Amino acid sequence: MKILILTASLDSGGAETHVFELVSALTGRGHEVVVASSGGDIALRLKKKNICHVTLPLNSKRPSRLIYSLAGLYRILRSGHFDIVHVHSRIAALLCRLALPKKGRPAVVSTVHAHFKTSPLLRRLSFWGQASVAVSEDLRDYLCREYLVPHDEVKVISNAIDTDRFSQREKKESKRAPTILFASRLDSDCSLAAVLLCRIAPRLAERYKGVKILIAGGGKHFGKISTAARRANEAAGCECVKMLGHVSDMPNVFCEADIFVGVSRAALEAMSCGIPVVLCGNEGFMGIIDSKNVNEAEKTNFCCRGHELPDAINLYGCITALLNMTSAERKRLGGYLREYILRHHTLLTLGEKTEEFYSDALKKRPHTVLCGYYGFENLGDDALLCEAIRDLKKRYENPRITVICHAPNKVAKKFGIRTAKRENLPKILKLIRSADRLILGGGSILQDSTSMRSLRFYTLLIETAAKGGVPVELLSNGLGPLKRKRAKKLVARVLSLCEKISLRDENSLSLALSLGIDRTKLDLIDDLSSRIVPSSEDELCRVIKECSLDGKNFFLVGINGRTKLAHRKIIEGEIKVQIALGLSPVFVVMHGGEDKKISRKLSKKYSAPCLEKLSPELLLALAGRAKLALGNRYHLLYLAKRSNTPIIPFGDDPKIEGLK
Repeated sequence: MKILILTASLDSGGAETHVFELVSALTGRGHEVVVASSGGDIALRLKKKNICHVTLPLNSKRPSRLIYSLAGLYRILRSGHFDIVHVHSRIAALLCRLALPKKGRPAVVSTVHAHFKTSPLLRRLSFWGQASVAVSEDLRDYLCREYLVPHDEVKVISNAIDTDRFSQREKKESKRAPTILFASRLDSDCSLAAVLLCRIAPRLAERYKGVKILIAGGGKHFGKISTAARRANEAAGCECVKMLGHVSDMPNVFCEADIFVGVSRAALEAMSCGIPVVLCGNEGFMGIIDSKNVNEAEKTNFCCRGHELPDAINLYGCITALLNMTSAERKRLGGYLREYILRHHTLLTLGEKTEEFYSDALKKRPHTVLCGYYGFENLGDDALLCEAIRDLKKRYENPRITVICHAPNKVAKKFGIRTAKRENLPKILKLIRSADRLILGGGSILQDSTSMRSLRFYTLLIETAAKGGVPVELLSNGLGPLKRKRAKKLVARVLSLCEKISLRDENSLSLALSLGIDRTKLDLIDDLSSRIVPSSEDELCRVIKECSLDGKNFFLVGINGRTKLAHRKIIEGEIKVQIALGLSPVFVVMHGGEDKKISRKLSKKYSAPCLEKLSPELLLALAGRAKLALGNRYHLLYLAKRSNTPIIPFGDDPKIEGLK
C-alpha cells in the first residue's frame, strides 16, 4: 500500500513518537509511506531512515498558512496516487477533506491520541474519515459520545514501544542512592507530577540519603518547575532535584532510574525498561502499576483519566512503598511490566493491527439506509430500531448503517450509528440515491390514520429509492389502517416497487393481498420486538423495590396520549375494576412526547408509580412479572402477551385488534 500520513508537527512528544513508530512499523512491512507535517526533531529522524517527509505548516491556524497547506495537500493527493491517507490532527483532517480529489479518492482514516476541545462548531468541522483509531478504550468512548462516530467504525490500537531501544539493563555498579525519574513536556496540562515531586523532595531527601529526582522535558512551564526544584533543593539542603531539560536519548536516562513517575507513552517506555512505575498525571492517579491494576490503566492509555486526582500525600506513599522494597522485589515488578509490554505494545503488534485496519478501510461496506418512526421517544420504536440494527449486522458483514430519524444526535449517541435528520428532505433523498439498500424497519408506518402527510413521506422515500435502482425492503412492518382510497392506491403502488416485504401480523398480510400484492413477495414474521431478551433479575428487582411493589400483585397500564376522552374513560373504568380486585396499577410511558402527561395524571390520581424511559429489556421483564397488562399501546401489550401475561387491549386499530 501507498500511505500518506498527516500530522501537525514532529517535535518530541507522545503523539509524535507514535507517528514515528507507526511509520517504522509500516515501512518494515514493505509499505511505501510519505509523511507531511510542520517538521521537528522526529522529521529529521525520518529523513535519516530515507522516509519521504514533506514540510507543510499543518500546525498553524493562520489563514495564509492554512491556504498554503491546502494547496500543498492538493498537489500531493493528486500526484501521489495514495491508497490510504492517515490523519493525526484535526487541522490536517479538515484540510485533507477539502483537498481530496472527486475521483480516485484514497480511503481516509484518523487517529485520536487525546481529548480535543469540544464545541458545536468544532464538532461540525471535525472530519474522521471512513474509520478511526483510538489509542485507548476511553478515547474510543469519548469519540463516540462527543463526536457521534459509530462505535463499530472506531478500532482501539494501543501505542507501541521500540522494545529493543527501551530495554531492561543492569544498573551501574557505582550507583548507590535511589533515583526517581519524571519525563514529559512541561506544559500546564502535563506537569502536575513534576510539581508534586518538587513538593515532596525535601521529605524524601531526609528519609532516603542521597535520593535523586530527575525531571526530563522542556516546555512552557520549564521555568516554573525549575523554580520549584531550586526551592526544594534549598529546603533539603542538597541538590536532590535535577532539571535535565529536553532529552533526545531517553533510554540512557531510564537506565539511571529506579522508579518512574508519570503517565502515557513515557510510562510505557519505563515499563519496557523494566522500571517500576507510579502512574501520576494531570488527569488522574493510579499509583503503583502491577498485575492488579494494569488492565484498568490500559483502558486510559496509562493516563488515569476518570480516576482520582493526584496529591503529594498519595505520591509520597507510593514512592516510599517502592523504595522500601528490596532491589530484588523491584526487579521482579519491573520484569513483570517488561513482559506486559512485550505481550501488548510491540512495533510488530502495531504494524499488524494497523495493516489490518487499513485493509478493512479499503473494503467497500454495504450501505443500508434504515427508516422508521425513530427518535420520537417511543419505547416500542426504539426497540424496533435496536433489533433492526442487530438484524442488519447479522445479515451483512460490517455494514454501514445510516438511520433516518428525528433528533439525530440523540439517536446516534444512544445506538452508536450514523444518522440523518428526517426533516432535511433534500439530504435524505440524496442519501437514499447513493445507498445500496433502503429498509423500512418495523412499526406501522404505511398507514393514514395519523395523517396523509406521514404516509406521503414514507412513500416518497420508497419511490426515490426504486427510481434510483436501490432495492427496498419492508422489515417486519405492520400495514394500515388505510381509510382513504387514495391512500390504498398509493400504498399498493409503492409495495409493488419493494423487492422484499415481511409483515408482522395476519391483518397486515390480508390487507397487502387485498391491494393486489403478489403473495410470493410477502413473508409473515414475528414483530422485531419478539427478539428482545429480558433484563437481569437484579435490575428487575431494583425497579420493583423503587416502586414499592415488593409482595404486591400489580398490572401494567399503557395509554396513548392521543386517546379520545370517551375511550380514555373506558380504560380508566377497567383500571378501577382491577384495583377493586386487589391489583396495584403501574403506569408505563411508552411515548415520552405523547403519553407522559396522561400517565402522570393518572399516576397521581391513583397514587401509583409512573415508569418513564424504561429500556425494552426491562419492560419485557416487568411484563413477565405483572398479573395483567391493559391499554392501547401495542408494544406494551405485545411484550406482555409474549410473556404469557393476560392482556386487555382497547381500541379499533387493526394492530391492537390483532392481539385480541
